[in-house]
Amino acid sequence: MFVLDLSFIGWYLLGALAFGIGTLFVNPYVDATKAQLYLTLRKEAVVSSVCSADELKLQVSFEDESESDDWYEYE
Repeated sequence: MFVLDLSFIGWYLLGALAFGIGTLFVNPYVDATKAQLYLTLRKEAVVSSVCSADELKLQVSFEDESESDDWYEYE
């Protein structure tokens, strides 16, 4: 997460040069990136048996995993 946040420093500095208006366009991109990181880490935790899908309130369907990244459903 620290390195991920460091990768956005340039965008925030560029947005600050435009009196902060540029950060309005960067924030949704940062939020979407962090949401995708969460989904990836959650999938790795379930696949590597760090926690179970039940603990995360997920219903896992592994047969659909190869077709898309939406391999989970909320209960």
